[in-house]
Amino acid sequence: MSKLRRPTLMLAIAASLSLGLSACDREPAAPVATAPDSPAAAPAAPKPQLGSFGFDATGMDRSVAAGDDFFGFANGSWVKNTEIPADRSSYGSFNVIAEKTLADTRAILEGAAADTKASGEAKLIGDYYAAFMDEAGIESRGVAAVKPELDAIGGIADKAALATTLGGTLRADVDLLNATNFYT
Repeated sequence: MSKLRRPTLMLAIAASLSLGLSACDREPAAPVATAPDSPAAAPAAPKPQLGSFGFDATGMDRSVAAGDDFFGFANGSWVKNTEIPADRSSYGSFNVIAEKTLADTRAILEGAAADTKASGEAKLIGDYYAAFMDEAGIESRGVAAVKPELDAIGGIADKAALATTLGGTLRADVDLLNATNFYT
């Protein structure tokens, strides 16, 4: 990296951090009084899962000078107090949020599947989830549902047919280099 670009990059990073962190310690504005004849207020926003505003400041180690070791300053207490689960290579606040999201999604799906009086979209969601989880039903149907695809694979005779078959299975919005990223 050139000597001119490095200070510019460091300045850009410092400015970004300054702007981002400046919003972290603000007191919330006082609520505005509403007129008595106004409609009912919207329900309160859900409580953040980490910290008081979605960021767990208790994970910071303020005894470490940020200029000397920013990682230690920003994450020191988290690293000292958090055990990485045995089945993981890393673990952080985003993992905590992802696990909570998966649990919430599962509860919504199971609730929709269990609701026999549901209609509309809730019924569709419940029916799709119940069908997905019906392992015995899936096994009893065998390979009939995928027989056309298996026949197409069996019909590949040369490289051109292989390329045609593989190309026919691709979608423009699928990231083949990151099979877990479904938002391309």
